[in-house]
Amino acid sequence: MFERALWITADPNNKDPNKKWNVRTKIEEMPPAPYITRGFDTAAKAVSATLSIAALGQGAYYINGVRVPDSYLPTQPKNPMKTVPYRVYDVTDMLQPGRNRIGVILGNIGYNDLAVHDWRSNTKMLCQLDLRYDDGTEQSIVSDSSWRYHASPTLFSMFKCGEKYDARLAIPDWCMPDFDDSGFERVSLSRSPGGKLERSVCPPVRVKKELRGREISPGVFDFGEHGSGWVRIAVRGRAGSEIVIRYAENLTEDGRHVDQSNMVLPWDNKDMGHTDRYILCGKGEELWEQLFSYHGFRYAEITGAYDTLEATARIAYTDMPLVSAFECDNEIVNGIHQACLNSIRSNCHGALTDCPTREQSYWTGDAMFSAQAVNLAFDAEGMFTDWLRTFQDEQFPDGSLPCHIPTYDSLFGANFASGADWDSVIFHAPYYLFKYSGNRGIVDMMWDNMNRSLAFLGHSSESCLISNGIGDWAALEMLRLIRDPAFDIIGMCPKEITDTAYYRMDTLMMAHMARLTGRDEQPYRTLAENIRRDFRARYVREGRLTVRHITALSMAIFTGMLDEDEAKAEAAALNQMIVDDGYQFTCGLHGMRTIFDVLTRYGYAETLFKTVTNTQHYGYGYSVSHGFRTLPEHFAFDVKLAGARTRVCSRNHHYMSFVDTWFFEYLAGIQVLGFGQEGVRIAPCFVEGIGSLRAELRGIRVAYDAKEIRVDSPQPFTFVYDGKEKAYPAGSCVFPRG
Repeated sequence: MFERALWITADPNNKDPNKKWNVRTKIEEMPPAPYITRGFDTAAKAVSATLSIAALGQGAYYINGVRVPDSYLPTQPKNPMKTVPYRVYDVTDMLQPGRNRIGVILGNIGYNDLAVHDWRSNTKMLCQLDLRYDDGTEQSIVSDSSWRYHASPTLFSMFKCGEKYDARLAIPDWCMPDFDDSGFERVSLSRSPGGKLERSVCPPVRVKKELRGREISPGVFDFGEHGSGWVRIAVRGRAGSEIVIRYAENLTEDGRHVDQSNMVLPWDNKDMGHTDRYILCGKGEELWEQLFSYHGFRYAEITGAYDTLEATARIAYTDMPLVSAFECDNEIVNGIHQACLNSIRSNCHGALTDCPTREQSYWTGDAMFSAQAVNLAFDAEGMFTDWLRTFQDEQFPDGSLPCHIPTYDSLFGANFASGADWDSVIFHAPYYLFKYSGNRGIVDMMWDNMNRSLAFLGHSSESCLISNGIGDWAALEMLRLIRDPAFDIIGMCPKEITDTAYYRMDTLMMAHMARLTGRDEQPYRTLAENIRRDFRARYVREGRLTVRHITALSMAIFTGMLDEDEAKAEAAALNQMIVDDGYQFTCGLHGMRTIFDVLTRYGYAETLFKTVTNTQHYGYGYSVSHGFRTLPEHFAFDVKLAGARTRVCSRNHHYMSFVDTWFFEYLAGIQVLGFGQEGVRIAPCFVEGIGSLRAELRGIRVAYDAKEIRVDSPQPFTFVYDGKEKAYPAGSCVFPRG
């Protein structure tokens, strides 16, 4: 592939690639996106035509004036010094006998903007179009010096900021077959970005939904739900008028304007954050949407001089097929389930981001928390496989990982959250992908990398106790610290407990994967027991955990640090803590990640259900009752920075989606044992507040009401009810209740 293709650029002088656009760069100083095009002739209609193409920073691809299908935001997040992703498209039906034309528009995003600190260069592309005719002859159109370029109307494009487009500068027929490009300049050849070329296996970004905006105050449009994507406008007005679209998750307190205070980091240019600009050409109704960026939003404030304007939200994300369904007669639970799905989708753009607003960064810990929920609900094999290849690129020589992958800033990425908790994603993602898909290839691909990470953890301490992670993130204790700097953070769960628990969890996952893939599991079993020994020596006295914290108890029980009689007693204590706290989760993500399994296992599902559906205190139910259709960054979503009016909470994070696994595994009772449905256990957990339920997980269906339980499984299964277990063959069964 690309044997004769060359990297080409519209930068004729290969200008200094080290020039950095700082956070106060003016829009006018950024280089515009170029049109790059070439015409070619075909002797007949091709029986097949395959386009293979890589664009840096971001590309928009066209043939004969039509955008190539499934080519929205085609360039995935990678470090191009290590890997350059390319995509392959079947464009047979887009070509015609005779004259044809191919075109690319190149945006700066991801390669030539302020977000890229460690590597940057002029935008460039590599392309090969292979045609085959019915007589067996072949033809290839490749990127070389014969292509031509011209500045496009996209004057500005920048990560997390948006785009500026001047319709007066448009060349409408620039990619039509008979276009005369003699007025365009010849492209220059460019050096390779350095990385290996790798075909993407991640599903493409697709526009999955359109939402018509409702104008709730002059120029302020409400699209009804939070999502990721952009706004398309249909506008009439005078030539030269500038339309400004500012995106937001919140409104000001009076509801008359958008509030972007939670959308940008302190060092970002707030005047440029999540804003698109369009300059009218004044020729009737003009339809426009951006090409290279996306935003997280529910609201948009559109200002400028125009005669008429309609706004439509285009909701777009990586299109992972949904392989699950869940519905019950409790609307709070249904709302939480939908919020989990919506937040996962909003944050899937070639990999999992933290949020589609403030950062759009690929945090490792966020993906670790959601790895099970994502692989349970979606066919995420392509997305995770592609992203885990980037983990291989970014893993440091000592086995540790940067805290977001790919990382645009190695210093921050290496030092902020490189520890046992956030790094555990390198075990969790392959484990749960293998568990639900049954494809062991991901384990084989990542085996050496996982062992290197495990070795890094082992060299982090003189014993098996580790304390190098970020801690119990998003706990209410942390939020109190944000609101009141005088609060003592020592009240949080010690990191040595959470990190050591992850160390043992990761080791047990390695043992399990080793056994299932024919490897020696004993070294991992031995290490896991050594971790347990050191943990108990430090933290267990007379059968009780010495640290009386919800997260400490939950993680110790979950990871098997306690004997069974000890775990049973501590689960009762854990349950009482939740009850005493008024049925709310005061712990952070580490505690919540494990507490659903622990409390249900020991008979406290009712406590969990009351906590999850509680609408009176911060939590899942509280968020849904306040109109959330996505998951907030933390439950105290109305908290503000101490002494400031700034909102700090994203309204669209996915990392608390682990509650969705509880809905499927316990409320519906669909438990996939082992890997790839080698064992199926159906054990519904009935709670006050749910009378009927229907769920499906990868072809396994469970439904119940007050009278009966219906199971339909393509695999043999074990059915558990009223303390009794019985094996059944694949097929459909109906069991009476009561």
